[in-house]
Amino acid sequence: LEWVKPKDKKEQRAKDVTKKTKSSPSTSKAIPESSDDDIDLNPEQKRFVNASNFGLICKAKRTNKLKYIAKVIYDPKERTNRANTYSSEFRKAALEAYKNECNKRCVPASLVIHRNQFLAGSPDFFMEKNGIALIKCPYSIKDEHPQEAIKSGLLECCNKRSGKLLKTHDYHYHIQGLLAITEKDWCDFVIYTKKGEKIERIERDERFWKMMLPKLSRFYEDYLKCNADNFRGKKINILQNGLINNVDYYKP
Repeated sequence: LEWVKPKDKKEQRAKDVTKKTKSSPSTSKAIPESSDDDIDLNPEQKRFVNASNFGLICKAKRTNKLKYIAKVIYDPKERTNRANTYSSEFRKAALEAYKNECNKRCVPASLVIHRNQFLAGSPDFFMEKNGIALIKCPYSIKDEHPQEAIKSGLLECCNKRSGKLLKTHDYHYHIQGLLAITEKDWCDFVIYTKKGEKIERIERDERFWKMMLPKLSRFYEDYLKCNADNFRGKKINILQNGLINNVDYYKP
């Protein structure tokens, strides 16, 4: 573990992190952390544009919508509704069940930072060498099998006929963002309920990502960069040269 002490300027701070990380031994230790569907980040994540928000940002056509997203990121309200309570409680069981089903071929993941230092995301697992997994537990179909929910039109994220994830849905933006951030080739998208699960392997789409990146960059420059100094981090994972390194990032 290596301490990285950034300088006052944000640009120099990013360079220092990169330089220190490259010169330090590589590890692949991960800190478990679940991904979230809400426009809400933990305090240590507020410095970054999180992958769970990529769809909202990229599809927003009005400046007021982007301002709202930025405001919610930095001023989140408590959410205690049934859907979020269910998701947080049942996700633990879903993650454990999926891990056992994969015969321990997966490693719990945590917050991973993109090379550009302002995008980040949290897959649920790193799978083998080239993949990740993202698990969703929709409250709206908690008592339905995912396949039946798709056929009946209850699960709007998937095509009713093919059963595949819609490329226009926020989940697809989320997954493509995670694949770009982690530099992996595919993602197992898992919909998990009490009645069963549905797994779809989604490949990395470079063309889709190239369409997303300029919009995310503009959002960061226009709405979040001014708040970057509010970041005070704990242990996080940073991606350097295709390796996950454990780094403590903090402000003096």
